[in-house]
Amino acid sequence: MEDSSSSEKEASSPLVRSDLECDSSRLRVLQYNILADAYATPFDHRVDPCLLDWEYRRENLIRELLSFGADILCLQEVDHYHDFLYHTLKGVGYEGVFKKRPKRVKKDGCAVFFRKDRFTIKDRCELSFNNLDGDLLADEDYSRFHTNNVALGLYLAEKHRPDVIGCGFWVITTHLFWDPNFEDVKLTQAKMLLRLVRKVVSQKRGGVILCGDFNSLPDSSVYKLFENFEDPSLGNESFDSICFLKSAYKTVTGREPSFTNLTGDFKGCLDYIWYSDEIFFPISVWNLPEERDLCAELQGSHEPPFLPNSLRSSDHLPLMAVFEWKNVVTCRYGIDCRRPRCRYSHPQLCRFGMRCTKLSSGTCRFFHVNPCKFGVSCSRPDCTFNHLACKFGSSCTNRNCVYSHTIPCRFGTQCMRLDCKYSHDFPGRTFAGDIMMSAPRPIPGAQDISTRSTFEGSKFPFFSV
Repeated sequence: MEDSSSSEKEASSPLVRSDLECDSSRLRVLQYNILADAYATPFDHRVDPCLLDWEYRRENLIRELLSFGADILCLQEVDHYHDFLYHTLKGVGYEGVFKKRPKRVKKDGCAVFFRKDRFTIKDRCELSFNNLDGDLLADEDYSRFHTNNVALGLYLAEKHRPDVIGCGFWVITTHLFWDPNFEDVKLTQAKMLLRLVRKVVSQKRGGVILCGDFNSLPDSSVYKLFENFEDPSLGNESFDSICFLKSAYKTVTGREPSFTNLTGDFKGCLDYIWYSDEIFFPISVWNLPEERDLCAELQGSHEPPFLPNSLRSSDHLPLMAVFEWKNVVTCRYGIDCRRPRCRYSHPQLCRFGMRCTKLSSGTCRFFHVNPCKFGVSCSRPDCTFNHLACKFGSSCTNRNCVYSHTIPCRFGTQCMRLDCKYSHDFPGRTFAGDIMMSAPRPIPGAQDISTRSTFEGSKFPFFSV
């Protein structure tokens, strides 16, 4: 998807940091409301009508989308998905999923595109805000809340990286109601969205990236809800007991952009990229142009500094954040963990490991560890197998355990403890629980202790950076 000049493009890209490389240890997420063709009318936008023509706008939009080289695209107001956007982006290596707004007259919706050579879909979720949660309303007129807005989420997993295999993450995009006079409607939709996030994360552990056009300023109640999660209607269990969301732009720059939407009547920040700090942290964001920069771009064209214009064919500006994976610690209970406040990682490993009979047919929904025969003693820096250490070490009695049982002793061969359960750099092949486990270990130096019981296993998918 990138050519030989990608490094030159990277250096000139208006990022807060310029030392970025396109590698699998980083995740580039783009958020963009591309302005539906149905809403690009001279009545709504006081620009030259020729600039609102779809045949003209679509070329600008594709150029913008591809210029970022993003791994994931979260788009709103998509109404030419099937007849243009899907097959165009698929031709350059993306796969997409689309959620249309429910009303027949509304032809737009939300879409998520991702690089199909890097990710695979493991699950998905959808939400129509017309399906109201009754406990969020108190004697309200339900018709006010039927705004036909939607949300779409995908659970993606890395295809080829052994250090993150088994650990997926949710990417969710949404578009909340636009009317500034309906703040209560948008707040209710935000609560429903957080409930959805809490539900899917509790079912499939992993990080969350939430992008969208929230039609809410940074001082609004909607923004404060996402930032603080302080609302009793979300339930007895606080939301941040499952995952905690932070704004990527505020984390990197200390503030939100001055504006993401600029028209003749309005200027403000409405779009955001939220993330859970469980497994992600942002290292850079795209530096949005200021109003004077838009004027400089249009110098000589006598256009007003509004959006859309001849260069930017949406009334919103795109956002992009670059994330790196955190080094996370695995939970010893794995996917069976039922602790609501557990902060450890829960890789969904198949309990049968490489012995799984469904592995060849590809029907098993869990991930399968491919163990390194050298365990944690492996010295190959380019080894692509897994080397996760079992917390029970050589005392483990689970014959289906997919973890490594060669946890090294910090004292090495100088260890004098006869009951030491750790490895002393003498890997063998005897499984824990065999009779040799009951024999005391000879004093170091007295004889060869290469018969010490160890078990070859796998390495936890640490998110290396």
